[in-house]
Amino acid sequence: MIVEDNREPGELRRCHVTGKWTLVPGRKRRSRGRLHGLLKRDTRQSFRLSWRGDCPFCRGWYNRGENRLEQGRAPNEAAGEKPGILHDGGVCNEWDGDWHVFTIKNNAPLLPWLPSRHQPVRGGEVLSERIDGIGFSEVVVESPGEHQLPKSSQGALPVTDGAVIENIRKRRLPWDAHRPLGVSSEHTCRHVLEMLLRRFEEMRGDDRIRYISVFRNHRPESGATLEHPHCQIIASPIIPARVADELAHARTHYVSIGGRCVVCELLEAEEARDIRLKGTVGHNESRVLHSPEGAHFVVIHPYASTVPFETWIIPRAHQESFGKVKEIENLARILTWTLGRLYVCLDDPAYNMVFKTAPFPGKGDQKNKFDFYHWYIVIQPQRLLIPGGYEMSTGINVNPAPPESEQACGAEDKYNGMGTVEFIKNWGFLFDPDPTKPGTLSWYQVEPTSEESEKLHITWESKQRTLRNIVEVVKREQHELTEEQKNALKEAEQAASDDFKYAEHDVE
Repeated sequence: MIVEDNREPGELRRCHVTGKWTLVPGRKRRSRGRLHGLLKRDTRQSFRLSWRGDCPFCRGWYNRGENRLEQGRAPNEAAGEKPGILHDGGVCNEWDGDWHVFTIKNNAPLLPWLPSRHQPVRGGEVLSERIDGIGFSEVVVESPGEHQLPKSSQGALPVTDGAVIENIRKRRLPWDAHRPLGVSSEHTCRHVLEMLLRRFEEMRGDDRIRYISVFRNHRPESGATLEHPHCQIIASPIIPARVADELAHARTHYVSIGGRCVVCELLEAEEARDIRLKGTVGHNESRVLHSPEGAHFVVIHPYASTVPFETWIIPRAHQESFGKVKEIENLARILTWTLGRLYVCLDDPAYNMVFKTAPFPGKGDQKNKFDFYHWYIVIQPQRLLIPGGYEMSTGINVNPAPPESEQACGAEDKYNGMGTVEFIKNWGFLFDPDPTKPGTLSWYQVEPTSEESEKLHITWESKQRTLRNIVEVVKREQHELTEEQKNALKEAEQAASDDFKYAEHDVE
């Protein structure tokens, strides 16, 4: 016997870019009004601070020259080079201290490097096809690192013993090397993007490579194993099934509509909808997060977001490959804004950032085989929700926090009915006066008890470090703040400028 249920039904939403479905539950099951429930800190993992100098990416430690591929150096303004632009430093055999970003071979590659002139061999039987698991695996390190003392006559001193650790504690050396993208400057982001683009172009020159995956994992929950900020590039001799499925979906749309790109149509529709909603009762239902005038990129939360706060950065110009992007400076500005807002509003969330780009035609394929595709960047916060059996059995993600806000918000909770776009635009919980709510400026300024510190995997110094990062991000946009918010920011800036209080258990 089936009993009728009169509760409000949810929605099954289909993404026209990927072809995937997402389930948005009915009102009773949604997390609206309970967004803070998605941002709990008590289940988060934490990196251990590299007091002992065991970070393999820090300047002065990683000196195995055979792994280094390329470094970007600072501009030589005396020679007429423009400031703020990453210049090719070439392959470096010795650290000269004058570099911003560098690329190395991955010491534990998923796909070992392709030997010169070696063709991947296919084999196997009918139901067990195989191909050599070789390709290219590289790591782009985003900053030199600050885990070393000033150079002496013997060179940089690595952080290896108690005396050096004590010296660091006394000197209060900054740990800015571990500031992630979004907190670091636009110039840093630009340097990283330029390096990624250079490595991308070099890999695509190899006719054995069919697809290049460019991605960034932030925090352990996303798969990152090191705190030092870095991106990865993996090139493979095959086109992955997920990429092939999205290509097939984009090609079908392109043919059926008469030569129109699905992403271009999506962007036009979302921006038109955003303009139409401005100044109306439903203005908070927009899914456009950031679209500054004259920008070459638009930031949206897609209609069928697979996870809460999923974010897409889409280029306005139709380009099938990341390798064709020209507006690096503008992309760096947009990416810094986006990651900065996510850092502040979601309390430094774990996320995966993936560059969705077209593969390369194989031998015998048409040169412009994938010109119907439109590249874009996807940022997915991780571990806000844990997938269950329904997601695994159907491939349909359940997202209880869609982008749009409901028009009727509950008076008892100002976040009730708030969508993810409005939440990010309004700085999340940051300026909420409740000091017990994680993610607020007040919460960061309250020293945790020992019990709270153990539960949250956070010490007072790391809390203060995060506050410094938040202040730096918000100050970039303080012209948009109210006077009350500006005063709260000044108080937080003062608290963040106090000397660190070092917890003994963090040093061995």
